Amino acid sequence: VTKATRGDNILDLALTNVPRYVAEVSVAPTILSDHSMVKALLGFDMLGLISAPSSETRSPHTFRATDYHNADFDAMNEAFRAVNWEHLFDLCDHDPEQYLELLKLTILQITLLYSPTCKLTNDAHSKPRRNSPVTAMKRKRRKLNARIHALQVRNPQSRLLPKLTEEVNLLGYNIQSEILKNLSLREEKAVQTIRSNPKYFFSYAKRFQKTKSSIPVLRNSSNELT
Repeated sequence: VTKATRGDNILDLALTNVPRYVAEVSVAPTILSDHSMVKALLGFDMLGLISAPSSETRSPHTFRATDYHNADFDAMNEAFRAVNWEHLFDLCDHDPEQYLELLKLTILQITLLYSPTCKLTNDAHSKPRRNSPVTAMKRKRRKLNARIHALQVRNPQSRLLPKLTEEVNLLGYNIQSEILKNLSLREEKAVQTIRSNPKYFFSYAKRFQKTKSSIPVLRNSSNELT
Protein backbone atom coordinates (compact mmCIF):
# COMPACT_ATOMS: atom_id res chain seq x y z
CA VAL A 1 0.00 0.00 0.00
CA THR A 2 1.66 3.21 -1.18
CA LYS A 3 -1.12 5.74 -0.49
CA ALA A 4 -2.26 7.18 2.84
CA THR A 5 -5.04 5.19 4.49
CA ARG A 6 -5.76 7.42 7.52
CA GLY A 7 -4.93 11.08 7.30
CA ASP A 8 -1.42 11.37 5.92
CA ASN A 9 -0.36 8.01 7.35
CA ILE A 10 0.07 4.67 5.64
CA LEU A 11 -1.11 2.10 8.15
CA ASP A 12 -1.71 -0.98 6.02
CA LEU A 13 0.26 -3.78 4.41
CA ALA A 14 -0.82 -6.20 1.68
CA LEU A 15 1.10 -9.46 2.19
CA THR A 16 1.39 -12.26 -0.35
CA ASN A 17 3.89 -14.97 -1.20
CA VAL A 18 3.08 -14.59 -4.93
CA PRO A 19 3.27 -10.86 -5.77
CA ARG A 20 2.53 -11.38 -9.46
CA TYR A 21 -1.00 -12.52 -8.59
CA VAL A 22 -1.83 -9.04 -7.24
CA ALA A 23 -2.82 -6.85 -10.17
CA GLU A 24 -3.49 -3.62 -8.30
CA VAL A 25 -3.79 -2.23 -4.77
CA SER A 26 -6.01 0.85 -4.44
CA VAL A 27 -7.19 3.08 -1.58
CA ALA A 28 -10.64 4.69 -1.46
CA PRO A 29 -12.48 6.69 1.26
CA THR A 30 -15.51 5.18 2.96
CA ILE A 31 -18.33 6.65 5.09
CA LEU A 32 -18.05 3.74 7.53
CA SER A 33 -14.77 4.86 9.09
CA ASP A 34 -12.06 7.53 9.07
CA HIS A 35 -9.79 4.77 7.79
CA SER A 36 -9.79 4.44 4.01
CA MET A 37 -10.74 1.16 2.40
CA VAL A 38 -7.95 -0.86 0.83
CA LYS A 39 -8.73 -3.00 -2.22
CA ALA A 40 -6.44 -5.68 -3.61
CA LEU A 41 -7.38 -6.74 -7.13
CA LEU A 42 -6.22 -10.23 -8.14
CA GLY A 43 -5.26 -11.17 -11.65
CA PHE A 44 -7.54 -14.20 -11.67
CA ASP A 45 -11.00 -15.26 -10.53
CA MET A 46 -10.54 -16.53 -6.99
CA LEU A 47 -14.10 -17.85 -6.72
CA GLY A 48 -13.66 -19.87 -9.89
CA LEU A 49 -10.92 -21.91 -8.22
CA ILE A 50 -13.08 -22.88 -5.25
CA SER A 51 -15.24 -25.95 -5.84
CA ALA A 52 -16.90 -27.62 -2.88
CA PRO A 53 -16.98 -31.42 -3.00
CA SER A 54 -20.33 -32.93 -3.87
CA SER A 55 -22.51 -34.91 -1.50
CA GLU A 56 -21.23 -38.10 -3.11
CA THR A 57 -17.59 -37.38 -2.29
CA ARG A 58 -17.78 -35.56 1.06
CA SER A 59 -18.17 -37.75 4.13
CA PRO A 60 -20.69 -36.53 6.75
CA HIS A 61 -18.38 -37.79 9.53
CA THR A 62 -15.64 -35.19 9.13
CA PHE A 63 -14.94 -31.70 10.44
CA ARG A 64 -15.56 -30.24 6.97
CA ALA A 65 -19.15 -31.49 6.95
CA THR A 66 -19.96 -29.78 10.27
CA ASP A 67 -22.21 -26.70 10.43
CA TYR A 68 -20.37 -24.64 13.08
CA HIS A 69 -22.74 -21.68 12.64
CA ASN A 70 -25.54 -23.65 14.36
CA ALA A 71 -23.43 -25.64 16.82
CA ASP A 72 -24.19 -25.75 20.55
CA PHE A 73 -20.86 -24.45 21.82
CA ASP A 74 -21.94 -24.32 25.47
CA ALA A 75 -22.78 -28.03 25.49
CA MET A 76 -19.63 -28.72 23.48
CA ASN A 77 -17.43 -26.93 26.02
CA GLU A 78 -19.05 -28.84 28.88
CA ALA A 79 -18.35 -32.10 27.09
CA PHE A 80 -14.70 -31.14 26.57
CA ARG A 81 -14.35 -30.26 30.26
CA ALA A 82 -15.77 -33.65 31.24
CA VAL A 83 -13.12 -35.55 29.27
CA ASN A 84 -10.26 -36.97 31.31
CA TRP A 85 -7.44 -36.16 28.89
CA GLU A 86 -4.76 -37.64 31.15
CA HIS A 87 -6.65 -40.93 31.22
CA LEU A 88 -6.73 -40.96 27.43
CA PHE A 89 -2.99 -40.38 27.39
CA ASP A 90 -2.52 -43.33 29.75
CA LEU A 91 -4.65 -45.53 27.47
CA CYS A 92 -2.16 -44.84 24.67
CA ASP A 93 0.80 -45.95 26.83
CA HIS A 94 2.12 -42.37 26.59
CA ASP A 95 2.65 -42.79 22.82
CA PRO A 96 2.31 -39.27 21.26
CA GLU A 97 1.22 -40.59 17.87
CA GLN A 98 -1.55 -42.79 19.26
CA TYR A 99 -2.64 -40.04 21.64
CA LEU A 100 -2.87 -37.54 18.78
CA GLU A 101 -5.17 -39.88 16.83
CA LEU A 102 -7.32 -40.53 19.90
CA LEU A 103 -7.39 -36.80 20.66
CA LYS A 104 -8.63 -35.94 17.15
CA LEU A 105 -11.20 -38.73 17.26
CA THR A 106 -12.53 -37.56 20.64
CA ILE A 107 -12.80 -33.95 19.49
CA LEU A 108 -14.52 -35.05 16.28
CA GLN A 109 -17.06 -37.17 18.16
CA ILE A 110 -17.97 -34.33 20.52
CA THR A 111 -18.13 -31.85 17.64
CA LEU A 112 -20.46 -34.08 15.62
CA LEU A 113 -22.60 -34.71 18.69
CA TYR A 114 -23.40 -31.03 19.26
CA SER A 115 -23.20 -29.71 15.69
CA PRO A 116 -25.61 -30.31 12.80
CA THR A 117 -24.33 -31.57 9.49
CA CYS A 118 -23.99 -29.12 6.63
CA LYS A 119 -26.67 -29.35 4.00
CA LEU A 120 -24.98 -30.85 0.98
CA THR A 121 -26.15 -29.93 -2.49
CA ASN A 122 -25.71 -32.07 -5.57
CA ASP A 123 -23.80 -30.38 -8.34
CA ALA A 124 -24.25 -32.08 -11.69
CA HIS A 125 -21.18 -30.33 -13.07
CA SER A 126 -18.84 -31.13 -10.19
CA LYS A 127 -16.39 -33.99 -10.55
CA PRO A 128 -15.04 -36.05 -7.68
CA ARG A 129 -11.50 -35.16 -6.83
CA ARG A 130 -8.89 -37.73 -7.67
CA ASN A 131 -6.40 -38.28 -4.90
CA SER A 132 -3.34 -39.10 -6.97
CA PRO A 133 -0.35 -40.93 -5.45
CA VAL A 134 1.78 -37.79 -5.86
CA THR A 135 -0.77 -35.68 -3.97
CA ALA A 136 -1.00 -38.24 -1.19
CA MET A 137 2.78 -38.45 -0.85
CA LYS A 138 3.15 -34.67 -0.82
CA ARG A 139 0.51 -34.40 1.88
CA LYS A 140 2.32 -37.03 3.95
CA ARG A 141 5.64 -35.24 3.45
CA ARG A 142 4.14 -31.96 4.70
CA LYS A 143 2.88 -33.68 7.85
CA LEU A 144 6.25 -35.32 8.46
CA ASN A 145 8.07 -32.02 7.99
CA ALA A 146 5.73 -30.44 10.54
CA ARG A 147 6.52 -33.23 13.02
CA ILE A 148 10.25 -32.84 12.40
CA HIS A 149 10.05 -29.11 13.02
CA ALA A 150 8.09 -29.65 16.25
CA LEU A 151 10.60 -32.23 17.49
CA GLN A 152 13.55 -29.98 16.65
CA VAL A 153 12.02 -27.28 18.83
CA ARG A 154 10.83 -29.44 21.73
CA ASN A 155 13.30 -32.33 21.75
CA PRO A 156 16.32 -31.88 19.43
CA GLN A 157 17.88 -35.11 20.71
CA SER A 158 14.84 -37.25 19.84
CA ARG A 159 15.64 -40.63 18.30
CA LEU A 160 12.73 -40.19 15.92
CA LEU A 161 14.37 -37.31 14.04
CA PRO A 162 16.76 -39.43 11.89
CA LYS A 163 13.98 -41.87 11.08
CA LEU A 164 11.53 -39.12 10.10
CA THR A 165 14.18 -37.31 8.05
CA GLU A 166 14.98 -40.52 6.18
CA GLU A 167 11.28 -41.07 5.51
CA VAL A 168 10.93 -37.53 4.13
CA ASN A 169 13.93 -38.07 1.83
CA LEU A 170 12.46 -41.35 0.61
CA LEU A 171 9.13 -39.66 -0.08
CA GLY A 172 10.93 -37.00 -2.12
CA TYR A 173 12.55 -39.70 -4.24
CA ASN A 174 9.23 -41.55 -4.69
CA ILE A 175 7.45 -38.32 -5.67
CA GLN A 176 10.06 -37.59 -8.31
CA SER A 177 9.87 -41.16 -9.63
CA GLU A 178 6.06 -41.04 -9.82
CA ILE A 179 6.13 -37.72 -11.70
CA LEU A 180 8.64 -39.06 -14.22
CA LYS A 181 6.57 -42.22 -14.59
CA ASN A 182 3.43 -40.19 -15.34
CA LEU A 183 5.28 -38.06 -17.87
CA SER A 184 6.56 -41.19 -19.63
CA LEU A 185 3.07 -42.71 -19.74
CA ARG A 186 1.60 -39.52 -21.20
CA GLU A 187 4.34 -39.29 -23.78
CA GLU A 188 3.86 -42.94 -24.74
CA LYS A 189 0.10 -42.42 -25.04
CA ALA A 190 0.62 -39.32 -27.19
CA VAL A 191 2.91 -41.21 -29.57
CA GLN A 192 0.59 -44.22 -29.79
CA THR A 193 -2.48 -42.08 -30.55
CA ILE A 194 -0.85 -39.74 -33.06
CA ARG A 195 -2.85 -41.31 -35.89
CA SER A 196 -6.10 -42.19 -34.18
CA ASN A 197 -6.28 -39.02 -32.08
CA PRO A 198 -3.90 -36.33 -33.42
CA LYS A 199 -5.68 -33.68 -31.36
CA TYR A 200 -4.43 -35.29 -28.15
CA PHE A 201 -0.88 -35.47 -29.49
CA PHE A 202 -0.73 -31.81 -30.51
CA SER A 203 -2.37 -30.78 -27.23
CA TYR A 204 0.30 -32.71 -25.35
CA ALA A 205 3.15 -31.27 -27.44
CA LYS A 206 1.78 -27.74 -27.17
CA ARG A 207 2.13 -27.80 -23.39
CA PHE A 208 5.91 -27.87 -23.72
CA GLN A 209 5.97 -25.04 -26.27
CA LYS A 210 4.04 -22.47 -24.25
CA THR A 211 6.02 -19.72 -22.55
CA LYS A 212 4.39 -18.82 -19.26
CA SER A 213 4.12 -15.12 -18.57
CA SER A 214 4.37 -13.59 -15.11
CA ILE A 215 2.14 -10.64 -16.17
CA PRO A 216 -1.32 -11.29 -14.65
CA VAL A 217 -3.24 -8.45 -16.37
CA LEU A 218 -2.93 -5.93 -19.18
CA ARG A 219 -3.18 -2.13 -18.98
CA ASN A 220 -3.90 0.49 -21.63
CA SER A 221 -1.91 3.67 -22.37
CA SER A 222 -3.64 5.44 -19.46
CA ASN A 223 -2.41 2.74 -17.05
CA GLU A 224 -5.98 1.50 -16.56
CA LEU A 225 -6.82 -2.19 -16.33
CA THR A 226 -8.16 -3.67 -19.56
